[in-house]
Parts: sequence; C-alpha cells; structure tokens
Amino acid sequence: MSIKGLEAQRNYPLNKKLKEIFWGSWCMQTNWNYERQMNTAFMYGMSKTIDRLYPDPDEIDKKKEAYQRHLEFFNITPQCASLVYGICIAMEEEYAEHPDTFDPGAINAVKVALMGPLSGIGDSLFQGTIRITQCQLVFH
Repeated sequence: MSIKGLEAQRNYPLNKKLKEIFWGSWCMQTNWNYERQMNTAFMYGMSKTIDRLYPDPDEIDKKKEAYQRHLEFFNITPQCASLVYGICIAMEEEYAEHPDTFDPGAINAVKVALMGPLSGIGDSLFQGTIRITQCQLVFH
C-alpha cells in the first residue's frame, strides 16, 4: 500500500473530486453496451481516484484489480450515480489503507445493492414526476 497515494487522494481538493464525479456521471449513457451497460462510464469516473491511490509502478497489480472491479455490470439512473461514486471512492480509500482487513468484494456488493433502489427512486422522480411536471408547465 502506498502511503503517498493515500495521502495524495486525501489531500486532493474536494471541489476537484466533485468535478470528477460530476463529469463521470454526466456522460453515463454515452458509452453504453448491452453486456455490462454503464460499466465503462463508471470506470471512467473512478479512474482518476484509482490512479491517485496507486501512483507507484510497483502497485500496477492493485490498480488493475481496481479497474477490473469497476468494469463489472453497472446500471443506474444517471442522476443518482454520484451517490454510488462517493461511496465507492470512500471504500476504495479504505481498501488502500487496510488491504489486509478490508474485503474488496464488499465494494461491488454495495454497488450492486444500491443500483436497484436508487434506479427505482431515480426513474420515478426524474422520468416520471419531473418530466410530467415540465410538460404540464409548457402546455398550460
């Protein structure tokens, strides 16, 4: 584990992290495929964090492992993805700090557990309520 990488991630300005998460989730449906759906877009949003956590060339295996972990199936209402990004970033930091005691499988488990409920809320809110409200305002 690289202390340098963990310190770089923790000292990185929050506003820059938020911009990375915003742009990662903003383009969520631009790179979509039928097999794993939004996985590459999610990986794009996580890549800068992973690169900061594992900057040394001798940690390339850890970096590859993290990339593979975030290239698994992912599908969510794009407006709700930033919450999952934040949780996954915090869990990646925890795994980088305590690789012996933290199970990296928990990161994907939490991601999978949040996809369904957040998509249900997001689809109802953004595709149902807000869209209908906008149409009513336009036509009245």
